[in-house]
Amino acid sequence: MGQFEKYPPSPRFGSGRLQIDLDRGTVSGQDGTGGLTSRAEHLLLLLARYPNLLVTREQILETVWTGRVVEDAAITNCIWQIRKAIGERGKEILLTRAKRGYLLVVADDDWIVDAAVESVESVAVAPVVPAPAPEPEPAKVAVVPDPPVSTVATLVDNDAAGDESINDAVTRLSAAPTSPAPTSIAARRPRRSLRLVVALVLVMAALCGAVAWRFLRAPPAPIALRADIAMSMAVVAPETLDWLRAEVLRTSIENIYLRGSTVLLFQKAQVRNPFAGPHLQVEVTGATKTDIEAKLTLTQGDTMVSEDFRGPADALAGSVQALLMRTFGAPTRRPTRATDALVSGWSAEQRFDYLRAIEEFRRAVARDPALNDARIALASALYQQGQSKEAQTLIDSLLAEQRLDVRQRCAVDVMLAEIAPERLPPRPCKRAARSVRLAKLEMRDLLREIGASQAPKDPQQWLSDESAAIFAHIRLAEADQAEARLARAQRLAGEAGWEHARIELGTLRATSAIHNGHSERGALLQLKSADALEALGDVRSALRERMIGLRKMPIVPGPDIGVRRSQMRAIVDRARANGSVRTEIDALYLLTRLDRGRMDEWRVELARILELLEKAYPTQEQTRDLHFVLNEMQVQHRYAEVLDGVSRIERGCSSFSRL
Repeated sequence: MGQFEKYPPSPRFGSGRLQIDLDRGTVSGQDGTGGLTSRAEHLLLLLARYPNLLVTREQILETVWTGRVVEDAAITNCIWQIRKAIGERGKEILLTRAKRGYLLVVADDDWIVDAAVESVESVAVAPVVPAPAPEPEPAKVAVVPDPPVSTVATLVDNDAAGDESINDAVTRLSAAPTSPAPTSIAARRPRRSLRLVVALVLVMAALCGAVAWRFLRAPPAPIALRADIAMSMAVVAPETLDWLRAEVLRTSIENIYLRGSTVLLFQKAQVRNPFAGPHLQVEVTGATKTDIEAKLTLTQGDTMVSEDFRGPADALAGSVQALLMRTFGAPTRRPTRATDALVSGWSAEQRFDYLRAIEEFRRAVARDPALNDARIALASALYQQGQSKEAQTLIDSLLAEQRLDVRQRCAVDVMLAEIAPERLPPRPCKRAARSVRLAKLEMRDLLREIGASQAPKDPQQWLSDESAAIFAHIRLAEADQAEARLARAQRLAGEAGWEHARIELGTLRATSAIHNGHSERGALLQLKSADALEALGDVRSALRERMIGLRKMPIVPGPDIGVRRSQMRAIVDRARANGSVRTEIDALYLLTRLDRGRMDEWRVELARILELLEKAYPTQEQTRDLHFVLNEMQVQHRYAEVLDGVSRIERGCSSFSRL
């Protein structure tokens, strides 16, 4: 295969949100980086060197992958990255020619010609020095002129040009009729002057076009809130200013809720916002004894609003509120004492203080029983803690009153889809229906449904979809695909500043190791994730991951049993202190197995399991756990209790009279 020929009219041009410098071989974005992997950046630079020309897949493989054989998905993934980095018009700028290749559309106005203007002006003002008389030339030499840019541009994306490769186009242009060279410098002067005039005219036209494009182009879309897509935010401040972080978070949650949307807290500064909702970033950049300096930024798509703050720390929350007022307008509802408690609960939940969150939600419901948002928040928090009996009672009361708006009804449907899908109404909202549909699909169909190139929208929905897709690859024994998707999702979460999601996704790497027969390695990865979650402050999730990791670790008879017993007892105590019912029950299961030779401890642990089941779970959800209890009794030869328990299960009663 022949080498490519280059015909770009300028070394630099803009493509959507990206700027490409062919001389330096770099791609940059609004934040200074293109946000592309090295392979995707290499591919974009290849396409940029041949703007408006078809680059075949074979040429891409030869240049970007140095002739190695790779799957089509490798190229497709790079194309997806490039389109996403370009922005909303990615599919219009980077075109696919089915079974042939790709074409990067670069309009005349996209070329950055500042350097060319300076070059032409320097030529125009240079003094003309008479040339010496030429010596006679021995022979006339035919010169083939460079193909003009306008001729190459005629090959852009039409049926005739689309079918020919770049090399064919170059060969056809090179075969054009040539003209003999002039025999003297004096004879060449008129042509050189004509070229200079043409160049000046072209440069002036390009400048006029660039100015017109700058002033006439459509303004960026305004930053807007949506009820179905959460707004994300990050508050970056020193640990000594934790109180300030909590105050800014609460102010933001309240202002966004009063405008009909919700907030999701990210843990680190964001490099770029990949989600459809707006992102608010408050970054403290300096502090003195009396004042602080901070940068407030709101981003959504290509739009950014930014301002600096300098003043007393306790005035920062007011500045954030003023920025939200200028961006989103006045709130659509008024705060009340009940909404104050609701917002406090959400703030505590975002800081992983789940017990405080439940307490605040209960206070909000007590102050205003008609505040359905508070009842929904309380039901969701209780369910996440494992207290599904009270959660379902709350949901039943919400459904019975029929006073839910569309957004609230969808929130209830989503909870039902997870807790009791059989109780969903005939026509649930799209999000709940999709959740149920995905749960019923075969793994391969699930991957098709989610779609490999689906653009991220709501952060929580994106995280759920990515986790489901990675798990599907694991179940299908596609370890390489699972790892590739996991790495990509973790990178996106990391760039977004969503550290909790990045760690949560990492737990699937442990699942993959365990699924492939490496239980001990998977257990170590699980424990590593638990340490990372605890460092973030999410004790509930950390305890769950630690318990799962310890369950997968082999137990060597002897002193190791005592160590494991102490570890599980610590998890039980911390889960009880944090109100994590499900984690406490699962940890007690493991303790009963370790304490089968210690009847007093065994009896107390089993009684505690039964107490938690009866208190926290409806009867229909207790069957699996009660079968475990009966199995433990059978191991201890307590057959009378086993028979009594079976009878009680059949009668729908979960309590046992004696142990």
